[in-house]
Amino acid sequence: VTPISQVQGTGATTPLDGQTVTVRGVVIGDFFNASGGSNGFWIQERDETADDNPATSEAVFVHHPNADAPAQGTLVTVTGRAGEYYEQTQLSNNESTECGTAELPAPVEVTFPVEDDYEHLEGMRVTVPEAVVLETYQYGRYGEVVVGPQRQFTPTALHAPDSAEAQELYD
Repeated sequence: VTPISQVQGTGATTPLDGQTVTVRGVVIGDFFNASGGSNGFWIQERDETADDNPATSEAVFVHHPNADAPAQGTLVTVTGRAGEYYEQTQLSNNESTECGTAELPAPVEVTFPVEDDYEHLEGMRVTVPEAVVLETYQYGRYGEVVVGPQRQFTPTALHAPDSAEAQELYD
């Protein structure tokens, strides 16, 4: 079994591109929907098998079209071809075997200010305890929400245009 962190690697793309690998992890998310969705599910290393390297992600997407995904909390072994799809590492042309159940991995806490590179968190369970939801436009299609440490305002909604206060808030 190859650790998921080795499939993810420390860079923006998998170092095992095109190779067939076998990984084991806990199902943390099932992303099927009536229109086909993203046709797969996310698995993450169990806490006790994670590599503790902050530069690597412990989760990977399993492309599993037109099939039922295992329930969240199911421990699975997946063999598939590692690759990138829309800048996310995934396993495709795979076979998966359910191996029982396991506790969900603990979420990684993300605090503000955040770094520019989220590659090391790709697909992992996270929590943002001080977050305020700022935007949900991409939620229906991609499951994305924009969060921040506080509510955002248009500077001229609070201050006169061209004022120093408006410029400061803009900055």
